[in-house]
Amino acid sequence: MDLNQENLNKQVSQMLKLQEQNKNKALTLEELKEVASSIGISDVEWKEMMENADKLADEAQKHQYFKNYDLSFETAVQSVSINPYQLNAKIIASESALKVYETDKKDEFLDKAEYYAKEVLKQSRNEKRAYEVLSALNKYKKQEVGSKKKLVFIAAGIILFIGFIAAFFIMPKSSESKQDMDIKFQLIEAQENANAAWAQVENVLTRRDELIPQLTAVVDINNSQYKTIIDEIDILKAELKNADKQKSMIIQEEINVKLQELTALIASQDMSENIELIIVQIEGTYNRISVETKRYNEAVKEYNILVKKYSDMFPEFEEMPYYNQK
Repeated sequence: MDLNQENLNKQVSQMLKLQEQNKNKALTLEELKEVASSIGISDVEWKEMMENADKLADEAQKHQYFKNYDLSFETAVQSVSINPYQLNAKIIASESALKVYETDKKDEFLDKAEYYAKEVLKQSRNEKRAYEVLSALNKYKKQEVGSKKKLVFIAAGIILFIGFIAAFFIMPKSSESKQDMDIKFQLIEAQENANAAWAQVENVLTRRDELIPQLTAVVDINNSQYKTIIDEIDILKAELKNADKQKSMIIQEEINVKLQELTALIASQDMSENIELIIVQIEGTYNRISVETKRYNEAVKEYNILVKKYSDMFPEFEEMPYYNQK
């Protein structure tokens, strides 16, 4: 498809002129489709664009779930730039913009959060999540931060929309472009699956750690054998604070080994009913850790295979470490 810069400039001017004539009304999706058709985009390609917008919205939601708010906002805006009526993407954009402000104190994201929340309410007046964003904005918004003018946002959105069309269609379309996008989504999905599996591992490790002080509270802390192992566990836990993911896995497994030594020693010397109950719970966490780390390793294996296979195409994806149990 031949979309030269001259035609693109004419189309931007046409869309801005049309929007200027209807300042209080955004262009409908059908009007945008007509504009796209006028610069040579077929119905099949339009459908492909809309499907891409939906995929980007799904990707943004995954980033939001894992608290990657900058990336979530950026991906949601890409979705809306393709399809201005992608409601879920606009909701995610408003929520993520607010989170970026809350975590990084970037004032410009207050305006962005407000803009997308209001855009959501134009499309769906009863959308609770948009009202929650606006309610939070009333608390956070500083007096000196003025809101952007409506027409500026609309014009920027139109230009972004046309810019996406240019990026999508100016270059010769190869049969691999859609395939490359599908591969990237596979990598993202596999990466998020591995992250979710690791989160489950961390949950059971946290439960194990909560039981350690309960155990030390009911045993004779003056017992030199107990105290030596407990001190070693405390040192290992302190090392976790500055450890990267791979190192933390090694430390966590060392804590497991030390804790097993401690419970075995206590069971051989001092086995009251209270102690037995706590030890049973701790031993239960060993089984949970074993199950969850196995699931994590399986998810990492699937992800790492994809990373190795497509490393030349997507070098930004890096392999994840396996959890090796002793």
